[in-house]
Amino acid sequence: MARGKDLSDLRKLDAEVLAELIREGETRIAAQLAVATAADQRSMTWAGFLIAVATAAIGGGASLLISGKHLAFALVAIVFSGWIFAAAWMIVDAVRPKHYFFPGNIPENWLPENWLAYPKGPFDLKEARVEQATCLNNGIDDNAEAAETHANALKRSMDHALLAIAFAGVSILGLFIWSALANATQVQPVTWL
Repeated sequence: MARGKDLSDLRKLDAEVLAELIREGETRIAAQLAVATAADQRSMTWAGFLIAVATAAIGGGASLLISGKHLAFALVAIVFSGWIFAAAWMIVDAVRPKHYFFPGNIPENWLPENWLAYPKGPFDLKEARVEQATCLNNGIDDNAEAAETHANALKRSMDHALLAIAFAGVSILGLFIWSALANATQVQPVTWL
């Protein structure tokens, strides 16, 4: 990525070209924002699904725990629920707005001491456009990096959810097999499962 790249050669371009460059840069950032918003909506839907699953599992586990029966299944349900809640937290944390560049500029950035050309100048429209193009370029790169980070968090969340499902499935299957074997070899059936 070109983050922090020296774009001073843009000063060689005509004002009209610089204006078009800025327009296209702002269009790109607006498109990135639209894609990021859609990704956040999908992620929040995924998080809502995970929270619903975890809530049902914790409720089932708590019911089994309170009843005093099937304690091993209660433990599996509670561990599964905690793991699913952790997967939901991973994605909720990733969706929180942070480190994202929006179109436009902050008026304070127009103060001469905030220009890249400071203190020598020039402080004219052409320099302003070159600096805005540099700002847009950095913002586009930052947004791409933020989108990649978000995508990785979503993947991690999904991986953890799949691992939690695998854990619960293998644990429950193991408990059923163990119970069947224990009941087949004993006069007194195993009741704590």
